[in-house]
Formats: sequence, C-alpha cells, structure tokens
Amino acid sequence: MTAADLIVSTVAGIAAACGLYRIGRLVSLPRVGLLLAVLWAGAPMAITASMVMTESLFTARAVWALVGVLERNWFLTGSATVFAGLAPERRGRA
Repeated sequence: MTAADLIVSTVAGIAAACGLYRIGRLVSLPRVGLLLAVLWAGAPMAITASMVMTESLFTARAVWALVGVLERNWFLTGSATVFAGLAPERRGRA
C-alpha cells in the first residue's frame, strides 16, 4: 500500500461527495445535496472509500455521469461512463 493509492482513493471519495451534493442541488435544494453526501459518507460500505480499493473511483465516475445526465452535458456523461467502465479491478495478493 503506497501513499499515492490512499491519495487517489481520498480524492475520488471527495469527488463523489461533491457530485452527490451537485445532484441534490440540481434535483431539489442545496440542503438535499448536503444530506445525500452525508448519507453516502455515513453508510456502512462507505469505509471502502478510505481504503485502497477501486470503489471510490467507480462511485465518483458514476456520480459524475449522473450529474452529466441531469445537466444534459453529454460529453461529461459519456466520458464519465467510459472511465467508470475502465475502473481497474484490484485483486488481493495470494
């Protein structure tokens, strides 16, 4: 486990939370966006966002694809979807 892996996971988790805030703001009120980000961060499986795993990368890309759909920004939607599909699968060492 390197420091770069932890930095990438942390930044991706922050990007996912920002995307969730933006989704809530687009759908309803800014408070709804804050609630979405807090609920996502407080969910039991949110611990994987602080680990060296690819879940935070995939979540961030999927959330930003949804932001692109809501804003009708098709370039953002397409690129985020492609990169979400390319999120590497990290397997444990035997």
